[in-house]
Amino acid sequence: MTETGRETRGTVTIKGVDKEVYRALVSLARFWGKTAGEVATQAFKLYLSIVESLGGALSGLGKALEKAGNTISRMGVQVVSGIGHLELDKATLEKAERPLFLVGIKKLVIKPDVGAELIREKVFGIVDCDVVEVPSGALRVEVLKKCRFVGEVKTYGQGE
Repeated sequence: MTETGRETRGTVTIKGVDKEVYRALVSLARFWGKTAGEVATQAFKLYLSIVESLGGALSGLGKALEKAGNTISRMGVQVVSGIGHLELDKATLEKAERPLFLVGIKKLVIKPDVGAELIREKVFGIVDCDVVEVPSGALRVEVLKKCRFVGEVKTYGQGE
């Protein structure tokens, strides 16, 4: 139970799920050592964050979903996921050939040499991460714009 008294997990039945897609999800979950529910939850979070980041409100969901699919196809983002600890510095981001979509990282640390323009240019999104650490200053705002379903954003460098 959560503090609000509502359960966050439970049995959910979804009609009309494509069987091949479901089998692929279950297979992927087994490969990662997770349950189908855990992988489906991560997929839902990812999907919702894409729609939200493209400005899709519930009233325009259909168009936003179409835009999301088209944008991801066009952008050709590089998905980086399932990492326990990742530190991103200026050199790493500059070498990225495509924008990075950072998903399911336990601890993500943005190094102080990274600028706001580089975040705008090279980070498509930060989704379903436990902790994101950012240097104090203006960079924090740019990083926050990229965050969806992040447990905690910490600032370091204050008073150090």
